[in-house]
Amino acid sequence: ITYDINVGINTQDISSMLTVYPNPAVDIVTLDMNDAVVMNVKIIDMQGRVVLVKNNVSGKSLISLSTLKSGLYYINAVTNDKIYNEKLIIK
Repeated sequence: ITYDINVGINTQDISSMLTVYPNPAVDIVTLDMNDAVVMNVKIIDMQGRVVLVKNNVSGKSLISLSTLKSGLYYINAVTNDKIYNEKLIIK
């Protein structure tokens, strides 16, 4: 007997739904949603702290990074049925 148990949250590579550029970024990053509607976008630092949140994002969105320090961050984008993750480098 074989059981297929799928427990947890559906995550996948953000590149299939969202383009992030430039990466590395300095002051502003563009998020191109490719016609997807994203409930929220979070930028998370390496300590796991949410440092920036944008809600109801769609189309192309510019996000100011001026309040963030240089370093490695993660972009977490949530749609109604999936969570997408991508690394972001801020110079």
